[in-house]
Amino acid sequence: MLAVTQSHASRVLQFLRDGVGIPAHVFVGVETGADHYARGQKGGNVAVLLHATNNNGEELVRILSNLEVLTCAVVKAYVIDKNAPTTLEGSAAQISSLLKAKAIPPSAAIRVQTFPPSLLPTFLPQLETTNTKLNLNPHFVADGLVISLVQIPGLGGYRVSVADAFESTCSMRTSRSNSESSVSRAYFKLQEVLLRTQSQQESERICFEGAVAMDVGSAPGGWTKLLAVDKHCAKVFSVDPADLDPSVAKLENVFHLRSKIQDSLATISSELGLGKELDVLVSDMCPHNSSELVDVLRLLMGATPRLIRRGALVVFTFKALTGCSEATWDLLAREFVEEIEKEGWLQEEKTRVLHLMANRARERTLVGYCA
Repeated sequence: MLAVTQSHASRVLQFLRDGVGIPAHVFVGVETGADHYARGQKGGNVAVLLHATNNNGEELVRILSNLEVLTCAVVKAYVIDKNAPTTLEGSAAQISSLLKAKAIPPSAAIRVQTFPPSLLPTFLPQLETTNTKLNLNPHFVADGLVISLVQIPGLGGYRVSVADAFESTCSMRTSRSNSESSVSRAYFKLQEVLLRTQSQQESERICFEGAVAMDVGSAPGGWTKLLAVDKHCAKVFSVDPADLDPSVAKLENVFHLRSKIQDSLATISSELGLGKELDVLVSDMCPHNSSELVDVLRLLMGATPRLIRRGALVVFTFKALTGCSEATWDLLAREFVEEIEKEGWLQEEKTRVLHLMANRARERTLVGYCA
């Protein structure tokens, strides 16, 4: 079970249902009715139930904890048993049986976690009464154990488990600001998009190594760096009048054009060479309105000679920069996508609009392939 921030519950559900980055041999799917469980108090954490294949619960949590795109959404992960004691006393007794089955030495450090956390003060006395020799430790201990107790709204009863105390079981929440790869929050948007493209069929995947990419409105360079360093693109045209982060500006395969895209096309065409086209087009720019994004796409798709090859990956973020209601924003987002589809620039059957983990509430990301 994942404890997920309320603001990201629907995004996590979609991510998991798409099977992004999760091998089929450990993951069966999301619990039926998960949308119901994912409704909670505003601002609180909510439960998302997953089904692992036989005895692969811990491996599934390890895999999820290594997906960096989830760290802003998933607070904790719990490996829990399918059996459901109806009382806390019964839960404590079941844990006692699990501990005996594992032949746990008395000296083993044990951490206890509950969902919701408010259960902990009530559950600990029951646990200590049933298991008088437990070496409880509130801190993470690498060679210890984690006891989990979970109560899920709408299901009744409790779910419990005793699992190895690898750190990700206790917490998947990490500080992205310490990531050596990231230059900005935007980095994680494109990271998720590219993770999703890797999950597609082989025929639809983009080969990034040796590819030529363009990042429009690139400063400070999060997306540019991901393409240049992580994906090993041969060249990335990074278009923005503003400065790039020094770690990006110094990269040999980054060509920084300190100008607006309207003034950069001749230089890009010259640098590409006769008959060469871009393999990847991305943009996380902050336009004054959605029509400005459409104008940028119109400029690039209509360029002569052609700049964007057929089948090229296209990723654009569209944002609500002024205050509006959620209903108004949804309407504006639909109008933007409809206008893009009407122009026929992208392969309609492969175009998706995603609410990525790193998107703000009034942001969506358009992912498609050039027609």
